[in-house]
Amino acid sequence: MHFPPPLPMRFYPEPRRMIMGGFTMSVATAKAWAQREFELFAPREREFDLEPGRDDHTISEIINIKLAPYGTKFKKVGEYEEEMEWMIVTQSAPFSGNTCMDPRLIPQFQESVREELARELLAKEGVAESEYEFKTVLC
Repeated sequence: MHFPPPLPMRFYPEPRRMIMGGFTMSVATAKAWAQREFELFAPREREFDLEPGRDDHTISEIINIKLAPYGTKFKKVGEYEEEMEWMIVTQSAPFSGNTCMDPRLIPQFQESVREELARELLAKEGVAESEYEFKTVLC
């Protein structure tokens, strides 16, 4: 029995239906912020070191409690695990794009009042301005 040679693998861009804007921060910065809050919430005997990856849900829940009064969400963004960041999402909109598109074709959000409030919260929470940046990303 003779089988034809396998077809070459093709890469197909994955669709992205939304753009989100807000402040991104490293996994380490998000973990440090959540750890400070966790130590305030948890009784001493239940405290442990949060670990990125394993405790992403806990990190997200802790920070989302802080963000709830501002009407924003805390989400992980990025295409690959090694480039993942956390984002305080302050804006979003429908968009038709894909993972391979030229970043210059992605509409960029501009900072507004919501971002001013988020900056005030970040300063109050001890997150330095050098530890976050305003971005627009595909989702």
